[in-house]
Amino acid sequence: MLEEREDITKSNYFLRKRKKARHKNETRGMRNRLFIVGIVFSLLLISTLYAVSPISKVYRIAINGNIYLDDDHYRDLASVTDDDIYYLTFDGTIEDRILNETLVKEVDVHHDDHNIITITVTEKKIIGYIYEDKPYLVTDDGSLIEMREEHYGLISMVPLIIGYTEDELIDLARGFKNIDDEIIAEISEVHSYPFSYDERMMEFIMRSGNYVYVSYYGLALLNNYHSIESSLSTEEDHVCIFLDEVTNSGYTSACPFWDDGSDEVQTDAQEESADEVTDEMIDEVE
Repeated sequence: MLEEREDITKSNYFLRKRKKARHKNETRGMRNRLFIVGIVFSLLLISTLYAVSPISKVYRIAINGNIYLDDDHYRDLASVTDDDIYYLTFDGTIEDRILNETLVKEVDVHHDDHNIITITVTEKKIIGYIYEDKPYLVTDDGSLIEMREEHYGLISMVPLIIGYTEDELIDLARGFKNIDDEIIAEISEVHSYPFSYDERMMEFIMRSGNYVYVSYYGLALLNNYHSIESSLSTEEDHVCIFLDEVTNSGYTSACPFWDDGSDEVQTDAQEESADEVTDEMIDEVE
């Protein structure tokens, strides 16, 4: 009988001990869960406060390297504003958006200090534009890019090219690679103007009103246009400048279209051609 009581006492002792241990484990588990919930809640609170704080926003979008299209155009393409969270804008996503612009050759996007996102673009070099059934930009490799409305401002920066087939444009573009961008911007129109002694002679109508004649083989001489123009002393509305790649020099002479007495007719037709193209482009938009 005594032994039975001892067994019961031992059994009750172990039950109490197990219950106490179980309670202790449950308490510890509850404490751990509360601790984790507290951490998660704190992180959510901090994240929320950070997200609504000005220090989390994009401070500025810097655009570098663009020549033809303005900064705002690239900011629109990037689709990033100062309301966006700096660390939730991704370089690769922005680059993909910028590359949708047909004038862009390469783009590099990176996050800088002080919440600044820098977009560096490399645009294709444009040597001019042509107008067939619609306007096309001509790149320095001779390829054509359909001109969209946002590109129309480029007609003040590149010349209208007249008298060349698509195959000839590839060859023409090769020669234009040696011409500085600022000189290209000074040219209003480019015409094929073969002479008896040089079938590859070209006529350039400059925005200043002067005419420049040079062989395809001497196109690099156009880079001297500003120095030649500054040395001119004439009261005429325009002069004709001839560039000679053999002597590496330039001189003024009688304009070739004076010889047949058609000065007024031909000059007017040439000066109006770019305006007519522009008017057609504007009409299409309207």
